[in-house]
Amino acid sequence: MTTWVTYWSGPTASDAEGGPVDHVASSQFGDAGLSTDDTVYVISYVAGTLHVVTSLRVDCVVSGPVAEQILKRKDLWSAPWHVIAQAESVQEATMAATLTSRQLSQMRFINRDGSTAPPARNKKGQIDPQTFRSTRQIDGSTAAMLEAVLTGSR
Repeated sequence: MTTWVTYWSGPTASDAEGGPVDHVASSQFGDAGLSTDDTVYVISYVAGTLHVVTSLRVDCVVSGPVAEQILKRKDLWSAPWHVIAQAESVQEATMAATLTSRQLSQMRFINRDGSTAPPARNKKGQIDPQTFRSTRQIDGSTAAMLEAVLTGSR
């Protein structure tokens, strides 16, 4: 089981707030290597604050047309890859779960070579928002932190 973060823009996350998230879509899921039983945290970085919008456990990773068939909906985000959630893992989206600056600094991404890295910083030493705008694997302590923040907001 691997744990990932994937990014939603602020407006997308706000629009989804309060509704169940039964799937997420991206052009990056195929290259990243998401698979059944992985966990995906949806994050959004708005005005210097990282929001943990929701999480889900992966049932399957499929194309857009297959996702439409499984979910019996045609209103899905246009993307080549869709993660369908295991039914028992579906949760509502929230913008209330946020990380402190200290928690943000403690995040660790797992690189393709297995090394870990914190969020990138810009020339002023501030967190670079671009560091969150891709689907990335995270380590166990980061996953536990995101889960605690998300659970604490509900």
